[in-house]
Amino acid sequence: MSGKKEVNSFEKFWHLRWALKIAQITRNKAFQKTVTEVIALETNVPEDQITNDQTELDWNLDLLRKEHDHPKTVERCISAYHILSIGDFTYKDAAQEKLEPLFSLLALKPYPLMLMKHDVGLDQFEAPKLKVGSFGSCLSPRILTALKVALNHQMDLEHTFHIKMCRSDYLLDAVFLGNFCLTWKDITAFVKKSDVTDFQILGGGLGNAFTDGSRIAWEYPPSKIEPKTSIEDRLRNKDYNLILFDDYADIKFRLSRFKSDSKKYMFLRPEDVKGQFNNYFILEEEKPDVQVCVENFYRIFDETKSRYPKAKIVFLHFPFNNDPNKKLKERAHRFKEAFTPPAWVRVIDVPAEEADYAHDFIHFKPWYYESLARQVYDVLTTPE
Repeated sequence: MSGKKEVNSFEKFWHLRWALKIAQITRNKAFQKTVTEVIALETNVPEDQITNDQTELDWNLDLLRKEHDHPKTVERCISAYHILSIGDFTYKDAAQEKLEPLFSLLALKPYPLMLMKHDVGLDQFEAPKLKVGSFGSCLSPRILTALKVALNHQMDLEHTFHIKMCRSDYLLDAVFLGNFCLTWKDITAFVKKSDVTDFQILGGGLGNAFTDGSRIAWEYPPSKIEPKTSIEDRLRNKDYNLILFDDYADIKFRLSRFKSDSKKYMFLRPEDVKGQFNNYFILEEEKPDVQVCVENFYRIFDETKSRYPKAKIVFLHFPFNNDPNKKLKERAHRFKEAFTPPAWVRVIDVPAEEADYAHDFIHFKPWYYESLARQVYDVLTTPE
């Protein structure tokens, strides 16, 4: 990896940390030993400290304080930063001084968002908590997770809802306008309960998106959300500071209409249906024209602004630029060309590079989420 020019030091240590985490989870001792040896060599930290993140973090920070001019200073900083990012470590108040040696990382590009100094812009919020919600793919909540980590010492970020697996027409009809409502009672005879179907069912179903959930550390640490209130109650709350959208579903999904009631529809895979798919549903032959999707989003933005008057609205173009499916790339391009929302909708469009992808073309390495989180932070802290 060190021989690849496209992998800089920052990315390199995410790769190494990721590899070590997977080796530990899969109990691959040989792989774990190899990765440990590389990290030890790159940072001049003893191998027996590498596998214990807390010990290594303390060791690294101590070395950084004592050896300011060490040739491995940058590598040690990056390694320590990533231990903080993928771990459960929280340094607050007086302990914040321990992080001072890492501030030199601010010069790196992309630089770690966690280490930004948040003394500008946050004082505009009345309470020490940001309330945010999101609609779209897993891109939005992972960006918010990166932002939550970044703001850990300054302000709490409460991600109270994420509506997933929903195309803009579904969001408009079912969530915002309430033209129809899907419940498990309506569909349990022919639809299986799965992670895909749960996200689209009003009532208890959508709330399932906000249980404590699993923590997939080698992808990106997700926020843990307490399911104290129903999703409907959360959507009715007007005190939001930020609402995020992305266009993943509108670029990729074809929806299925119910044969029993053509006004109702949802996103389904064949494996989500009990029995024969065609007995209960009609799959769209074509996705909606991108102009229809764009107009749907414009209406959604108006509804969002009316419902959440204090919230800043951010729209993310999902990065399909390297997707092997040419039709998806072309559709994403047409959508961008047609998409000209009002100025109060902040648009973020960051194409992904090959080194940014995780195990497929829809999930990304942590530094990509961090780069987008930085832009969301800038939107939050910039006065209207």
